[in-house]
Amino acid sequence: MRFEGLSDGQWEFIEPLLPPQPRTGRHRADDRRTINGILYVLITGCKWEDMPKKYGAPVTAWRRLKRWQEEDIWQDLMNGLQERAYQEEKLNLDKAIIDSSTIQQKRGEAIGYDGYKRKKGSKIHAIVTKDGLPLNIAISPGNDHDHVQRSGRQHTDQTSERQTTYKTWRALS
Repeated sequence: MRFEGLSDGQWEFIEPLLPPQPRTGRHRADDRRTINGILYVLITGCKWEDMPKKYGAPVTAWRRLKRWQEEDIWQDLMNGLQERAYQEEKLNLDKAIIDSSTIQQKRGEAIGYDGYKRKKGSKIHAIVTKDGLPLNIAISPGNDHDHVQRSGRQHTDQTSERQTTYKTWRALS
């Protein structure tokens, strides 16, 4: 799959949503270059160590991806993109589709037995517009159902004791 980095217009939108550089200590690596590296790996499916050097160090990109996931930076970017699309009337919330898929796994935080598919693992729930634009994606134990996720119930992971509320799904139901 061919990868093209962020355009100037895309970067102008993303940059203000990113956390500021630290005031003291070492500045982080160039955000645009690092995000392009993250996108390269996620889109092409290559291993982190096979990421081209022009995107910086693979370890830097991987750590940034993981840290920003923990700090909900990616969710903030997604919310900003959705808000902009809604303001520009490119996002129609009249119809939304919820679907899920069970991924078989033996270890991890969110694991349960999906009796329908007869798999032990995690379930990925996605809600998209009728045009295929993702509104939210959530991961839960395999025994959770779509209607439970849609209701906005709080789910507590047993290993990390983090609570996640699926607010977008509640707002759309």
